[in-house]
Amino acid sequence: MKDLVDIREIENIQQLDNEYDLQKALLVDRKLRLLVKESA
Repeated sequence: MKDLVDIREIENIQQLDNEYDLQKALLVDRKLRLLVKESA
């Protein structure tokens, strides 16, 4: 699987059009939550 998208790309998302987009968003959300816990 391709690396997670750049944070700047996330800012431009207006809506999720399909199941694939939803899965990508959930992965990014999880990754960001893990990074917050690590840097706390």
